Amino acid sequence: MKLNLAPVLFITAVLFLSAETTFRPEWGSLLFLIPNQLTDLGRKCATKSSHYCLDCYRTFHSKAEDGDYETNIDYDASFPTQEIVTEFGVKVAEIYEKINFFSDLMSENCCEDQTAKYILHGYMNRNMTPDDYLDKLTDYTDEHLGINFIGVHYDEERCLNVITEIGFGDPPFLQFPPITSSAGGFDKPYVFPPQPGFEPLILTLQNLRARWRFGWFKHNIMCKDQPWICE
Repeated sequence: MKLNLAPVLFITAVLFLSAETTFRPEWGSLLFLIPNQLTDLGRKCATKSSHYCLDCYRTFHSKAEDGDYETNIDYDASFPTQEIVTEFGVKVAEIYEKINFFSDLMSENCCEDQTAKYILHGYMNRNMTPDDYLDKLTDYTDEHLGINFIGVHYDEERCLNVITEIGFGDPPFLQFPPITSSAGGFDKPYVFPPQPGFEPLILTLQNLRARWRFGWFKHNIMCKDQPWICE
């Protein structure tokens, strides 16, 4: 199976350029999409869940350098064998619905999207086995993890940054579009979209990063959709 990694590579490169602090090649983020009607992926996620979709465990390549993500990285040379690709596809097909790691967000086939993300963020960037990467996707034990990524869509009418993606892990903190971007409201409040059971939450970026930990997201968002996670 020859997978198209171009969209995943492009998004990752753009995210790298949005770093506000010193880049660390070991950076990783357990990344979730928030259902919304403002972005293409948000609308697609909303057809699968009213709460969240697991996007990926996002990483950078170990050879990436601060300010120049793709320096000396030969992705073609590190493509996994067909056996590894098949192994991940078989294993993720058994659990993807249980962890909201949905297909049909970027392609029409299960589990092409999920396998492409493993190949890039797991195998190529970190030399992870299928089991290693699946462990990253399903380990929800550390409730003290902080926010290390957010994706936002600036709502010009309401002058708010609507959070469309949120990720948890060790620093540094990344944002897309970049915090320093002049296009949009990087200095405006942030809003977590409404979820079944509670109203939108409006916070400054500083309060968002200081107050929220993975435990909040796990108990208030994930377990509403997948109760087994909190059992």
